[in-house]
Amino acid sequence: MENFNKVRGSIFLGAGGVLIFPYGGGTVRGGYEFRMGKNWAVSLMGGYRLPASAVMPDSTYESISGLEVGAGVSVLF
Repeated sequence: MENFNKVRGSIFLGAGGVLIFPYGGGTVRGGYEFRMGKNWAVSLMGGYRLPASAVMPDSTYESISGLEVGAGVSVLF
């Protein structure tokens, strides 16, 4: 039986790709989620966006890479 009076948490990790026209690149992310009560969650996330490659050879835009951080509040149904 789950006790909703205690803060519960979970760790998440992920790796994948992102296509933001005209570039494609990989990302690695991880974080922690705190579940508070029955309907609320707060997530803290950090990751790294790998250098992207141009999908279109004539593209003159610069590639963006580096660290990213985020936080969010969710309502669970």
